[in-house]
Amino acid sequence: MTLDEKVHGLRLHVIQRAAQLGNVSRACREAGISRALFYRWRQRLERYGQDGIHPRRHRELHLVANVHHQHSLPAIELGLQLFRCESPMRIQRS
Repeated sequence: MTLDEKVHGLRLHVIQRAAQLGNVSRACREAGISRALFYRWRQRLERYGQDGIHPRRHRELHLVANVHHQHSLPAIELGLQLFRCESPMRIQRS
């Protein structure tokens, strides 16, 4: 079971637990989350179904979009070289 599957299962469990208890506050307290987060998850579940509560990977998608739309390959390579020079503690690969 992957981390994404575990997170999805937890979200689904909290929503089901709230329905079982009839008390959102108590279910959120048991899970250690805010009610605002719970309602966001529930809204996604109602709007998009089970796929709506899967974790999203914003950072990876954002980086991919930036690479394809804003930068050329030489600019990316130059940025990586500058990063390597500014961070001497990192292992440099050739």
